[in-house]
Amino acid sequence: GADVLARLMLEDRSLTRRLLRVSTLGHLGDYDAWNSLVRLTSDKDGLLSLAAARALTRIDGAAALPVILPPLSERDDWSKNYVLAMLMDLGADIVSKPLTQAALQVPIERAERLLQYFTVAQIADAVPVVRQIIQRTKSAECLAACLRVFVDVDDLDTVREYVHHPSWHVRVQAVNV
Repeated sequence: GADVLARLMLEDRSLTRRLLRVSTLGHLGDYDAWNSLVRLTSDKDGLLSLAAARALTRIDGAAALPVILPPLSERDDWSKNYVLAMLMDLGADIVSKPLTQAALQVPIERAERLLQYFTVAQIADAVPVVRQIIQRTKSAECLAACLRVFVDVDDLDTVREYVHHPSWHVRVQAVNV
């Protein structure tokens, strides 16, 4: 009966109790709570919305990705390290294609947030997307994030273009590659 009790208490005023219930529903793999958890990913409280995203990934990782990737590109209040660990738990086979495709579908200024998680993606999925993004952006932060993905000698000509970039962040990443 813990799943029933947890679902009933999602609307509790206490943030601590709501977090406990969200986590419980995720650990129990409670599909009946799916819609409630999806709604909570939009909650104004960053901790609660991130906990709901995590619960969804525990219930069904592949089905959760289309739900959590849009807020992932928009929310500054979600811990990068926590999200990275969550995506790593799901694994590259599940995360790679949805993550890389989402980076192409969001506005370029939001793509940078998704690029920081490309370490979880498979290189074969990530590099073609990064090649497209790098052509569309002027943002130094986004360029630096793109350069971190390149590992192949075939990309050296692209990388060399950024060795003399005005931003030191971009130059450092180009030299690192």
